[in-house]
Amino acid sequence: MGFGHRVYVTADPRNVIIKSWSKKLSDNVGDKDLYVKSEIIEKIYVG
Repeated sequence: MGFGHRVYVTADPRNVIIKSWSKKLSDNVGDKDLYVKSEIIEKIYVG
């Protein structure tokens, strides 16, 4: 399985926290490129 646990059918609730920190870190270093790419991948993966 990927990140998370098989009991999370629609989404992993920990993702909210991880995504929030990812955005903060991206903003802090001034490099939004990787965060934007992760958003695109998430939209493709989740649907």
